[in-house]
Amino acid sequence: MNPHDDFRPRDLHLPSTAPSAPAKVAPQTTQPGRFKQAKDIASRLWALEGKNSRVNNTTAMLMVAVAFFCFNLPQIILEWLLIGFLFNWIITTFAWLTMWFWFRLHGVGFINPTRLVTLTLSALIDYFPGADASIVFGFTWTIGTIILIAIVRAEDMTGINIEKIIKGKFASLKE
Repeated sequence: MNPHDDFRPRDLHLPSTAPSAPAKVAPQTTQPGRFKQAKDIASRLWALEGKNSRVNNTTAMLMVAVAFFCFNLPQIILEWLLIGFLFNWIITTFAWLTMWFWFRLHGVGFINPTRLVTLTLSALIDYFPGADASIVFGFTWTIGTIILIAIVRAEDMTGINIEKIIKGKFASLKE
């Protein structure tokens, strides 16, 4: 018996170091479908992590930071200083155009109804005077950006391209 056997975790079931007869190895059968499934699952997990997604982790963090520090925070401060009623529409318009352009740079279109509604709803809530003064509606750009990134990553993970489906439906209507 090896003196170091006492230090091994009991749940690992490691063999002792005593020499023994070589074990017979069963022939390995590979199933081509299993490998493809494992590869498919791995690529989907990478998309969820942002590796194969149209919006990677660095870009996602920058988008959320810009939405919070450049759009939401100034609007909240201006609302509390009671001059937000005059200037917040400028910030909201700039925020909408910036996020639209930034997502378009990464190949994310807004033909998809869920993405279009999310972006437009973020802007419409922000256009209401006094909405940024509340805690609930003060972070619409940050929340909207997080939702858009989640939608894009879910589409990349599942491989569903809503834009092609919608374009195909409209193409069939033209005929």
